[in-house]
Amino acid sequence: MNSVSKDVSSDFPYTKKIYLNNASVALMPTQSIEAMKDFLTSYNSMGPDSKESEPFIAEKLRNVRKTISKI
Repeated sequence: MNSVSKDVSSDFPYTKKIYLNNASVALMPTQSIEAMKDFLTSYNSMGPDSKESEPFIAEKLRNVRKTISKI
């Protein structure tokens, strides 16, 4: 694991509190909110279960696996 600490306070601009290591409900970083918004907007525009959605989801899955494999 990387021992370099990073100030993550800018990832939570709507509060002065930061909750980490929470297995339940916690504040979500802005970059996660934006990524979810981008995904949902794209997925919604092509329509669930459409011809375009299957390769879109497959590509997202490949990217996630590639990213996780680098950790």
